[in-house]
Amino acid sequence: MPIVKWNGHIDTPWMENDVDDGNDRQWTDQPDKGGVLCSSVTGPVNKPKAFVESAKAAERDEPVRLVDLGTKHAKLTLRDYQKDAIAALTKSWNDGNSAPLVVLPTGSGKSLIAAYAMNSMVKGSRKKCLFLAHRKELLEQTAATIRLVDFQTTVGIVQADKRNIGKDITLASIQTIGHRSRRRLDEVLAAGPYDLIVCDEAHHAVSPQWTRVLDALREQNTQALIFGMTATPGRADGTALDRVFDDVCFHRSLHDMISGGWLVPPKGFKVTLDIDFGDVDSRNGDFVQTQLAKVMNTAAVNQAVVDAWCQYAHDRKTIVFAVDVAHARALTEVFKDAGYVAEAVDGKMKKKERADVLNRFRSGAIKLLVNCEVASEGFDDPSTEVILQARPTQSHGLFIQCVGRGLRLFPGKTECIVIDCVGNGDRHSLVQLATLSGFDPERGAGNGGGEDNGDDGEGADIDETPEVIDASIRGEEVELTRRPQRTRYQWREASVGWILQIPRIGYYLVAWSKGVG
Repeated sequence: MPIVKWNGHIDTPWMENDVDDGNDRQWTDQPDKGGVLCSSVTGPVNKPKAFVESAKAAERDEPVRLVDLGTKHAKLTLRDYQKDAIAALTKSWNDGNSAPLVVLPTGSGKSLIAAYAMNSMVKGSRKKCLFLAHRKELLEQTAATIRLVDFQTTVGIVQADKRNIGKDITLASIQTIGHRSRRRLDEVLAAGPYDLIVCDEAHHAVSPQWTRVLDALREQNTQALIFGMTATPGRADGTALDRVFDDVCFHRSLHDMISGGWLVPPKGFKVTLDIDFGDVDSRNGDFVQTQLAKVMNTAAVNQAVVDAWCQYAHDRKTIVFAVDVAHARALTEVFKDAGYVAEAVDGKMKKKERADVLNRFRSGAIKLLVNCEVASEGFDDPSTEVILQARPTQSHGLFIQCVGRGLRLFPGKTECIVIDCVGNGDRHSLVQLATLSGFDPERGAGNGGGEDNGDDGEGADIDETPEVIDASIRGEEVELTRRPQRTRYQWREASVGWILQIPRIGYYLVAWSKGVG
């Protein structure tokens, strides 16, 4: 019998309140017949079962037994290539390199590699690790992953008004500790020294803010090891990464991950719109945002984008990439006018408001997330089925990051539909997946990155010109592998089965073991 194991509330940053699901529990320390420590459950089970209504057991109408499971018994397992990446890091350090780089596509589980590497460093020692990232969401996701790798490892976050230092592993916002005043950096240094420093989205690490922090950490501990992780080692501004890193120790391409069954393949639809980008200038390797907004944010173009989605991805969970804040909000209104549940999200929103929108999208309450510079990096929702591109880009790296948001494995998800309304596939070969693997050294560093171009993101007001847009649509399908299963929430593989992650509530652990119960 399939078993759904409920471990109650887990203290992760986005789960703020315990939830009473109506079950009375009695903890036990004895393993059940399947060898998993659990507890008995009394009371109704229909409410928790509703969370796994699309899981295998429910789809076959099999009985589902609910039991408690402590977090300490749910250890995430490494995939073979993740083990290889950690072995490659160790070898690189042993070979005398101090700052190797791991290059893996978006959705490959880089945070789990970091969590295992850091936990191995601190376990049974007095060593400390520091994890650096440029988005709050990356810090929170990594903190949750570390707790599932080893619940005994202490974790603290330094970001905005959070000052949780002195832990085994400190996760710090580069914006917070990289401020020119150095006050917050000095606080972090005082809790050091740090034996391992991890740079997430490492293509940012050569910027002045990052190098200021890294130089201070290296000055404090000249023997500190560093490693970086990125899906896009090329930057739009052409800056090489050898200012910080000294060895690309491990690399897998997007094609490798799809053919190996670790990511789903994209199914691409190219939408041809009568839009002229000839008068849009470039700056720092990408289109100038304000000029781009004037071209894209028109009533006719926005309607054509929505019509394309209705034709090829109707009612599927979708992330939409818009040019700027005004464009995101305008597109959202067109989706709403068409009768769909859509919300805009952008970096200018208050943090709680932005987090609430993202959580509603993760839970399925929102079908369409129309975003401006929020979901390209640091956002993780494997249940995303569609990427809708309404933001033209000359940055190969930004293109990779955007498409990668939809390629993560998820039960029941066999493909990711990519609707290209802006010619990004022509610029970056949407269908030829081998060219999506990252920076090609023979083409120079200026073919990737996803860096900001310096504009304020407000953009122009929507243009109501009733011009006619030619929205002829043609599609090309790429299908390399299929992964059956289906559910609504986020699944992660663990040693005891699969973890079903439910934001603000906790985790279900689903073990498809025989002879249990």
